[in-house]
Amino acid sequence: MEPQFSALDDGTGLEVVDPIEGVRVVLPTPEEVTPVESDPDLFAQPVSTACQITASGLEVNGDGAVTLHDSTDGQLVDQFSHLTSRTLSSDTHLLGVNTKLNLYVHLDGEITVEANTDRTRFDFGGVTEMHVGARSLHRQPAATITVPDDPAALMRAVSTFGSGLKETSPERSWPTLRGHPPRIERGELLEIPSTVSSPQTDITIHVPPAYDYVYPVTPLAYYLGANVVPGETPRLTGGSGFVHTLDTERRFAEEVARVLKQVFLFDCVARGYGYFYMDLHERTVLEARSRIDVDFESVYEDPLAEQLRQYLSVPYSAVADVVPEWSQATYVRPDPQNAPFLPYLANELSTVRTELVDERGTRTPEQPHRESAIATFKRDNRQSPVDQSSERDRSSGRFEQRQYVPLPEVDATEAAWVGDETPERGSKLLLDAFDGNCLEPKTTAIDVTVVCNDPGMRDEHDAVAERYGVHDMVSFNVRRHEAVSTANLRELLTDETDLFHYIGHIDDRGFECPDGWFDARSLEETGATSVLLNACRSYDQGTALVEAGSSAAVVSLGDVENAGATRVGESFAGLLNFGFSIGSARNVVSNLTAIGRQYVVLGNPAATVAQCADGVPSIVRIDSTDDGQFDVTHSAHKSSLAKMGSACFSTLVEEEVHYLIPSTIDIEGIELSVIEERIEEGTPVVLDGELRWFDGDVSNLLD
Repeated sequence: MEPQFSALDDGTGLEVVDPIEGVRVVLPTPEEVTPVESDPDLFAQPVSTACQITASGLEVNGDGAVTLHDSTDGQLVDQFSHLTSRTLSSDTHLLGVNTKLNLYVHLDGEITVEANTDRTRFDFGGVTEMHVGARSLHRQPAATITVPDDPAALMRAVSTFGSGLKETSPERSWPTLRGHPPRIERGELLEIPSTVSSPQTDITIHVPPAYDYVYPVTPLAYYLGANVVPGETPRLTGGSGFVHTLDTERRFAEEVARVLKQVFLFDCVARGYGYFYMDLHERTVLEARSRIDVDFESVYEDPLAEQLRQYLSVPYSAVADVVPEWSQATYVRPDPQNAPFLPYLANELSTVRTELVDERGTRTPEQPHRESAIATFKRDNRQSPVDQSSERDRSSGRFEQRQYVPLPEVDATEAAWVGDETPERGSKLLLDAFDGNCLEPKTTAIDVTVVCNDPGMRDEHDAVAERYGVHDMVSFNVRRHEAVSTANLRELLTDETDLFHYIGHIDDRGFECPDGWFDARSLEETGATSVLLNACRSYDQGTALVEAGSSAAVVSLGDVENAGATRVGESFAGLLNFGFSIGSARNVVSNLTAIGRQYVVLGNPAATVAQCADGVPSIVRIDSTDDGQFDVTHSAHKSSLAKMGSACFSTLVEEEVHYLIPSTIDIEGIELSVIEERIEEGTPVVLDGELRWFDGDVSNLLD
């Protein structure tokens, strides 16, 4: 499953195929080439496979970023933007090519670089021997592990998750160096493919062989490349005598989450002394604090156990305010059928808990002290966020029978739930949405289907149709439909579309159409990648669409009034159009609209429709001050292209200081003219608590 090299059959050049991601990259050359296997250890940057070829030049087509690295330590030296023309002196060079997979070219000699908007060309001045290395972006599982319903067997499976890491140094804090863990399937016997090779990190996590212990340590085990073994006392060990207890008065899962956050933060700081240096805000803050006695430059070279010893010798209270807001907190019912979700939670670096206790250790109302994690999740309809009367089908007289769970407020951007019950907020993860689905935003035209089956809801129909497509990077094909029949609705849901946005009525019979009701449960397959069902009680229909192939569905838990739903629909349209993931958009809508908490996401909340210019969707909050200036909060959210460990800077700040994502950057005393010059058209703006959209003229926001 590693990248493979071959000569082009229909031209001259090198073909690189990534079987994990199913992508192909072509590097044209002036002459025919014959790739010969080479040593990946030749490269300072991590690569999985390598080959040797001979050619007088090389081209990179498209908009792949091309960088120059130090051939000894891999540090970034330069990067070549479009319209570059320069010559690199005769030396040993390491070129990086970031396309659909990561490629590196190692060679000696003089290089002439010519770049335009269509390609980057390297001329070597004559036939030259070079080595080409490749590393998959590895966003999908590369192997499948079969696991019986036995916690001890699951521990052995989780111990292999570190096989997805491309580095075990602090560089693994970069998302491009964290490949996806293997997939898990339930079966009779434990079967681990021979191709799954765990890193040798000398780190071990000891926990009792029970699901409510194994589930919470999974993301930490993945990130550390740790071995998970049975042990009566939960603890982290490694090297010569390193021990860190995980069973504290803060409770086990909370301690595990703190360790993950603190180690991750310190790695993000230490990696600045490795491949790529950037002026990182968090590094500046930590290195100025006297309580933090860590030499990040020297710790970069230390063995992992020594790094952990130094990192965890610092009290968490000394760094808690610097840890980036975590992107996801997931509550998992500790049952064996939920084990297949673990690779996807680890890949997101989500914190995992198996009981409903918030970050402060406070239990949710009416939750007894845990006798077992399962007992924590027994809920009944009396605790539903929706009044029982609103759950009644007004036509059939039947009640929806559904159990609800209250997800606590946690220190994370998004909350998620894994279990049979329905969360009162956040996202319910459904396994069908993860396997085999590509969640990358498209760079070609985006297809949006908007269906309005109630003439009284034309306001939302018109508003969202206008909102979709305000985008500089890609074009939108917005198809608008009204009064759609059951047969036509079936056809529209079967057709390929990136987003299906429904406006109208839904009950337990399905979607209301002029000629009756269409039930999505009758569909074997849908072509809608993402779904927004802005109708009353759309949960069951959204579930059916995810089971039929959608990556994510936004649904309502109960009745929603028309004016509020219109506002929600327009807000979702603008946020998804600007590059927010389905889950991040739901979180924003929940906080900024009156009825937003009635909506949850089903499936995979990381699903994304469009991509913003820099890959980092953000919101700008503007507050006026007494002196006529404005205070601004610039909040950057994660995306499929900017996951945990990515960094960004704010265009509203003069200095190019980077912040870890997700991040909130406060800027005081800024002029409106500066805001107008520095934020992108289409950016969501919160003014006086109301979500608006920047159209290029900041004065329009104030009207």
